[in-house]
Amino acid sequence: MNSLFASEPLTKYNWTTMVVDVAIGIVTFILVIPVALYLGGFSFFTPWAIALIPLFFLCGFLRGASPERIWAKACAISAGASCPWLVKGWLSALLLVALTFGPTAAGVFARRRLKSRVVIGRGTLPGADSRQA
Repeated sequence: MNSLFASEPLTKYNWTTMVVDVAIGIVTFILVIPVALYLGGFSFFTPWAIALIPLFFLCGFLRGASPERIWAKACAISAGASCPWLVKGWLSALLLVALTFGPTAAGVFARRRLKSRVVIGRGTLPGADSRQA
């Protein structure tokens, strides 16, 4: 069962994986800037919210295959996103972590949920006919 607090079989969350997750968070935040500018610019909060949620969900989904805990992986990616924002102060960086943690954790959870269903279904997606093999 995949959950935030379940006792899953874990491997050690090594430094190289964590550095890659933080770097991916920085790259994702850099990708948010042109998307938010295209959607409406710096004038309103709405373009930023619209750009943050799907990009960080996708980031969590793409990086969610490794066996670390969901919350640890989401924290590392969200912390990476807040690194460029530290220029504005630690409070705004903490707010950015709070905004990006949920979508990132949801993406990691969705990836692991899909992965567990594929393994259980012997390589087929749910609803697919497994008698064709």
